[in-house]
Amino acid sequence: MELINNRYRVLKNLSQDQLVSSYLVSDIIEKQKIMRLNIINSEYLPETLLLYCIDEYNHLINVKINNLSKVYDIGVVDFIDNKKINNVRYFYTYDNIGPSFSFSDLVPRLNPSEILSIFCETCKMVNTLHLKNKLYEDINLNNIYFTRSENGIIPILKDMVSTKLEKHNYWSKNSPQLLFDAPEVVNGGKSSIKSDIYSLGILLLMLDSRSDYESFNKNKALSHFLITYGNEFYNVVSKMVDITPSNRPSNLTEVICKINSIFNKDFLPFYKENLETLNLDIKLIDRDYELNKIKEIYNGINQPDGNSKFLFVHGDSGIGKSKLLTEFQRFQKFNNNSVYYSISINDSTLGNYNPFVVILKRLVAESDNSALEPYESELIKLIPDLGDNKYITPSQPLSGEKEKYRLMNVIYNFIIHFVEDTPTTIIIDNIHLANDFTIELLDYFYMRNFRDKKILMLLSYNDREYKSNKKFCDFLKKLKLDKCKYDVPLHGLSSNGTCTMIREILNYPCDPVNFSNRIYMQTDGNPLFIVETIKDFYYKKIIKINPATGHWVTSYDNNYDELPIPETLEQAVLNQIKEIDDFSYEIISTISIFKTAVPIDVINCFLSADTTKLETGISNLVSKGILCRKIDDGGFVFDFNNRLLKDITYKRLSDKNRMCKHKLASEILEKQNSDDRNNNEEIIYHLEKCGDKSKVITYCLKNAHKMLSLRNSQDALKNLEKALSMFNQDDFSKEKIELIIEIGDLYSDDVNMSSALNYYSEAEITSRKAGNIGLQIDSLNKLSEAYVLKYDIDEAEKSIEKCKGLLLNFNYLYGYLECHRIIISVYVAKAKYNEAIELCNKCIPLCTDEFIKIKGYLYNSYGTCNININKIESALNCYSEAIKYFEKINFQNGIAICLNNIGTIYGDYYQDNKRAIDYFTKMKELSERYNIFALEVLALMNLGESYFYDLKYDLAYEYFQNALEKAKKSESEKDTLYCYDLLCLICLKLNNYKEAYNYNKLSNQEIKLYPLYGKYLLMHKQINAELLYTFGQLEKAYFTIKEALDTSSDEVSKQRFDGERLKCLINLSRGFDDLKSLKDMLTNYSNNLDKTNILFDACIILCMNNNRNAVINLLKNYTDYTDMDETKRIKLKYLFIQGYITTDCKKKVEYLNSALELSKNLNSHEMHWKICTILGDYYFEKENFFYAVNYYFESCEIVKKLTLQLPDKYRIGFLKSNGMLKPFNNLILLNRFHDYNKVTQVVCPDYIKINSKRDLDKLFSYNDFKSILNNKFFIESAQKIYNTSFNKQINNIQDLLNNMHSGPKKNLELIAKYIAGLTLATRSVIILKQYDQKSKVIASSDGKLDFPHNNYIFETVKASLKPFLINETANKQNKISNHYDDIKAAMCLPVFSGSDDEIYQLDVEKRNFSGKSRNIIGYMYLESDRILNNFNETTLKRCNELSNLTALILDNYKLKISSSIDKLTGTLTRKFLEDAIIDNIEKASALNEDFSIIMFDLDHFKDINDTFGHQTGDEVLQKVCSIVLNNLRSTDLVGRYGGEEFIVILPGTSSDKALPVGEKLKNTIDKAKILGERVPVTISMGIASYPKHAQWKQDLIEKADQALYVAKENGRNKCQLWNSNFSSKAKVTNKLSGIISGNAVSDYRNVLVISELIGIISKKMPLEDKIYNILGRIIEITESQYGMLFITKDNNVVRNYSRKIFEKDWIEAKFYNMNIINSVIEKQQGIYMIDWDEFGDYDALTGTCDWHSIIAAPLINSGICKGVLYLSVSTKIKEFNFDNYNFVNTLGEILAAII
Repeated sequence: MELINNRYRVLKNLSQDQLVSSYLVSDIIEKQKIMRLNIINSEYLPETLLLYCIDEYNHLINVKINNLSKVYDIGVVDFIDNKKINNVRYFYTYDNIGPSFSFSDLVPRLNPSEILSIFCETCKMVNTLHLKNKLYEDINLNNIYFTRSENGIIPILKDMVSTKLEKHNYWSKNSPQLLFDAPEVVNGGKSSIKSDIYSLGILLLMLDSRSDYESFNKNKALSHFLITYGNEFYNVVSKMVDITPSNRPSNLTEVICKINSIFNKDFLPFYKENLETLNLDIKLIDRDYELNKIKEIYNGINQPDGNSKFLFVHGDSGIGKSKLLTEFQRFQKFNNNSVYYSISINDSTLGNYNPFVVILKRLVAESDNSALEPYESELIKLIPDLGDNKYITPSQPLSGEKEKYRLMNVIYNFIIHFVEDTPTTIIIDNIHLANDFTIELLDYFYMRNFRDKKILMLLSYNDREYKSNKKFCDFLKKLKLDKCKYDVPLHGLSSNGTCTMIREILNYPCDPVNFSNRIYMQTDGNPLFIVETIKDFYYKKIIKINPATGHWVTSYDNNYDELPIPETLEQAVLNQIKEIDDFSYEIISTISIFKTAVPIDVINCFLSADTTKLETGISNLVSKGILCRKIDDGGFVFDFNNRLLKDITYKRLSDKNRMCKHKLASEILEKQNSDDRNNNEEIIYHLEKCGDKSKVITYCLKNAHKMLSLRNSQDALKNLEKALSMFNQDDFSKEKIELIIEIGDLYSDDVNMSSALNYYSEAEITSRKAGNIGLQIDSLNKLSEAYVLKYDIDEAEKSIEKCKGLLLNFNYLYGYLECHRIIISVYVAKAKYNEAIELCNKCIPLCTDEFIKIKGYLYNSYGTCNININKIESALNCYSEAIKYFEKINFQNGIAICLNNIGTIYGDYYQDNKRAIDYFTKMKELSERYNIFALEVLALMNLGESYFYDLKYDLAYEYFQNALEKAKKSESEKDTLYCYDLLCLICLKLNNYKEAYNYNKLSNQEIKLYPLYGKYLLMHKQINAELLYTFGQLEKAYFTIKEALDTSSDEVSKQRFDGERLKCLINLSRGFDDLKSLKDMLTNYSNNLDKTNILFDACIILCMNNNRNAVINLLKNYTDYTDMDETKRIKLKYLFIQGYITTDCKKKVEYLNSALELSKNLNSHEMHWKICTILGDYYFEKENFFYAVNYYFESCEIVKKLTLQLPDKYRIGFLKSNGMLKPFNNLILLNRFHDYNKVTQVVCPDYIKINSKRDLDKLFSYNDFKSILNNKFFIESAQKIYNTSFNKQINNIQDLLNNMHSGPKKNLELIAKYIAGLTLATRSVIILKQYDQKSKVIASSDGKLDFPHNNYIFETVKASLKPFLINETANKQNKISNHYDDIKAAMCLPVFSGSDDEIYQLDVEKRNFSGKSRNIIGYMYLESDRILNNFNETTLKRCNELSNLTALILDNYKLKISSSIDKLTGTLTRKFLEDAIIDNIEKASALNEDFSIIMFDLDHFKDINDTFGHQTGDEVLQKVCSIVLNNLRSTDLVGRYGGEEFIVILPGTSSDKALPVGEKLKNTIDKAKILGERVPVTISMGIASYPKHAQWKQDLIEKADQALYVAKENGRNKCQLWNSNFSSKAKVTNKLSGIISGNAVSDYRNVLVISELIGIISKKMPLEDKIYNILGRIIEITESQYGMLFITKDNNVVRNYSRKIFEKDWIEAKFYNMNIINSVIEKQQGIYMIDWDEFGDYDALTGTCDWHSIIAAPLINSGICKGVLYLSVSTKIKEFNFDNYNFVNTLGEILAAII
């Protein structure tokens, strides 16, 4: 162990036992201060001590008394040797006492005077502690060290944590404390000042008597004491050790004063300098309720079914929000709970605070490379420091909001991935100061499935300030009524709390009630006001220590009403500034001008003071609570302790002084600015404050370009806009105008057209004022194009006219061509194709090589015009020309546009949908790759339309939904309108009528604002007609489509043909014989799918009109149908039509049942009701009325569902025109007959008259035929129908019992099927509730094991412990149906455990249950999506009769599982594994089959356990087994053979097939990077097969074991098949370690590098060039960060060369250890190690040291060391191993030849 928590460097291991490991360490952060560090094993740590450390944390680390060993820190060990550890270990650091003497060494040589001095010094320490309101409690000779000084022997008390360990006998085996404890303490009483006095009396007696622990006798010691010191002192000491506490002295001041009086001494009773200090870091006061509330809410998410929460702590300034959050964070850390936080933000102001950066840095620091890698390309945009040690390519930016949402999605996924199922707290202080992105990110967490994660978001805000942040206010409102939000308001402390707080600050031994009441009255209990008031008193010396008593006193003790308490918090703070000296004031005034905390070297640049003086001054200010010390990337920095004081100090500076300081700050920071330490933000702040606008612009542009290089356009925009704000209003320079246009372009790229238009308008106005016509033309062109993209043609034309006017008198060819290119776009939008073509012909010849892009655009527009005038071939040629020009300049945007247009031709005109999709897909990929947002929208729409024509409506819907979202963000009105129209059409096809109607309304509203032209107008009218037709408005639909076709000039497009198709179908539905028109129309379609679909649609209309002959005649002419297996919607229609027309009864039922099943799968409600109606008619005709009623009911349910989607005005027409009243009519007929055998009517009278909403409501109530459901014969018949899919042999419980199996799962399946048939359930499941509270489906009626969605019903049953039934009546009465979607009835019955076995008792104990309780072990759950069901109280009771039987089987199942499964890994236990091998041998022998086994174990698993501990080892085993189990077939088995050895059984698998399985498993585990990059987790595998290799179980296992041994000998991470030579295989030694590894790719690379180096050496070039090339290649192949070559002469370094990865130039050598280099030179022996003595820099992510792994290889030539090759890399990236060293050493031998 070298390093603890990346802070403490281990110098020496002092001692170690099962509880404590003690080390001598140096604190890297505290200037290498030497101290001791103890690590405590949490397994043996007494809980009382842990609670003591948590409760007394502030006191323990803040107490400072001369000669009392100080505790510096107490915490949790997170990292050892730079590696995160998982098992809980606590540590504390304390003073390292130098040379000291033990009691036995010292006492024999002491005289009475020395003993008296030692005793008084010890009393002085303990008394000082008492006066600070603390007890030592553990006074004994083991807890006192003795040292010698000029003033004699000095006693030193041991720290107060170590003493607690000894006291409890957990550490020291011979604790003497009992001898020293006062009698009342021994008898269980509490410690007190008087018990400490007793212990000190015993100490004095032991010193005097020179007794050891065993021989000490108090009475004898007192007698001896009387002889030594006389009667007067004897009386004092005898009172100290009196068994009655009241007889002892009241305090130690009294004792020491007595001693001074007796012996005429002047011993001081206490350390006044230690008492006269303020304790500002006190424990949490008066917040128990609030802290417990937070803990309670956290414990809620920690429950098995817990959910995430937002918890807000809020209150006024200074009320203690940060303190409460800090305390909870510490509590979480001590309890090993996962917590990440951003708390210290005194330097934050509204809008500039991004706390997630801090939190993400902490998460990144704990992530291994493999887990982090998928997110790096996005996170680097937020955390550029990620790229410090690794080259990361940022992802291509996306447009507009898309980029932001992608980043939020990545952050969300990264945090969720990192947290997994671990309950985690994320703490953010002062969230009201956060920037918009942070609030939006929180909102994003809220909107995602965040509530399913076990995360507590603990946030604080200021009640007065939060309203300034509108976005945060909106977020709070959004959460206000949500169960996910909790509030913990903070108010002022109570009067008692104020008293306690003041007592803690002053370390007062009693409550200063009157004093605190006066302060409470003025401060209202505000903690910050209280603190600042006490500080004010302290600095003014209003309060001070009485030198006689050691107590605080004031000159107002007799009249606290006169206390000069500051009137306000601001006044209290201001008073502090007035009281400090001039030098201290200069320090704080300097710090006040900075936004962020400041390092001491920067402060000194202002003051030019002596370093010691400055450090002392800062230290005093820290001790006074004015400043605080923090750690950042470069070490310690300093800032104000509270923001108010900083603001006041800054405001007190004169304007001139303030400006001078800001100017100096900018100059200092500019000098320090570098890539490693980027201060741009702070520099910009100071430059802005000192009025240096030109430099602000320079740095903002620099920042913007850096952000753009990271593809972070949002932050780039912020910097560009800030740069723009630096220009004066009357500045009309070219630079300003170009900057405005650049900002507009970025907004345009992000598809924020409103902002883009604003900036382009500003650019036009500014350029006009400047008289810069060229830039004015550019601005107008940008404006025009932006308006065209918004489809605001009128505004576009206004800008175009202005531009044309300027071009009349200004020769600017580029501006002219751009203007006319945009005019052509306007002509195309307005369907003025001839004008557009004329302009294209005019402009194309003017485009020279300088204007290739414009030329490409013109050809593209030319092509679009040709399409619209039906010149399709010409259009294709134009697009090909355009692509040719765009490819010349690699203009991907233009290429994508052309691909889209070509795809449109193939889809709309050639009707080649497949080829069209290919083009649109290429266009989409291109648009996404190059971030062409507008074209991505177009690609999505065209792909959606193509899939629509392929009848893939669900896929088309997804594409258009995506396109609509993007179109709205880009403010493209035309695209938005197009999406509305197509989504309306798609929803009609999907029978989502309500949604279709809503989209149609939006479309019609949009078209009023933005009129359409040409084919777009035809499409819009056609979709309106389609909606009217579907809604039963046949006449309106007909005239709408007729008008659209009559006014359209389009003759040959698919759009036109689709209009004709709709017109024909409408006529057929109207009852017109329009079959001739239909046949003629079909000839327009070349696509077979289109023809078939139209034909079948017409046939279905004829079927529903009972025109069977017309259907048959129509089908005779068309036999070349499309492939129906590929297009399920076509197949559905085909099955329906065949079922209707066939006269074969058996086939009819088969066709229609197949169609019904398919309609359900496709959610085609329109076909569903038609099929059910036809089936009902069929059974009606066959007089099977039970079946007829069933199908009519089902049809009615679907009709009702469809009708209720429509607006009221369409419902009656919809029902009548589509023939939907028929199933209702037939049910009414059947309901009128009680004896169904007498129903003979086939043609049903028309019973139903629907003319009003009232009639409709009555129809849908089913009152006219509901009594059918009460007919028991009908229910029995229905059960027979539904039981056809279940077991026909089981009709009652006796049948069920007779068919039981030996296997519990089979029996549970029988129960599930039986109760499903009993209740007419669609599905029933048996659910097992496991010990981890997670539930899973064990058996079901349909064989599927997916869990039901109805969580509500399970929660209800879980809470009530009673069965739950819901049916249609309950739905209406209780309005619970919202929980169930389409479920008409549901039933859930709890299954209770009938046993009190050991497993159950364990389960209860884990959950702290008390007494007897009914333990739910599972559920029987049933549901039906049909109104025709048998869910009622009777069937509930019958199902419940099976509860005990189900419980018995579930208990049996659990017992079987628990005995056969290894608890840790989830694999089979050894016994069951061996039984399974025997079973497979017997089965394979009987069936003459093969099977194989794979034996595997983990490579270097002992090293993993030794390095990381057994807990991590167990986790590795779990993850490896999980991977294996997830990558095998369901028939394969895995078992634990022993330790880390496992066997996989592969039934029916020969040896040649088993080998690829093994390779796959091995590679999957290797790639999983279970322990990250640094420690590979791999497995070796051996394979043996039956009967090829062995026929007996033991032989088979032995052969697999032999193959496994060979796999390990061959280098591990291998998979080996057994062969007969393995029994004699010998071990070999690899002499080319690191060079030849067995990995072909790696070996090739290594040999290639050696060859390249030899080639470089042999080339004729300067030596420096050779070294440059060689170092670069070595850095690359070894993945180092730095490569250095040190040239030596006479064993001294005379020159060095240094390079850094990814940098072209030489760099100054850094991050090397000269001691190591000298050692390598002297010993001529290389080394590889982590250099703990030197660190590269502070890690910007963690603020900790960045340690480097190094290789130092000597370059030896002819026995002389010519130099040292030195490689260095951050341990965050890599740690070198022996193979790396051996390879580098080989390369060094080659390099030595040229030096």
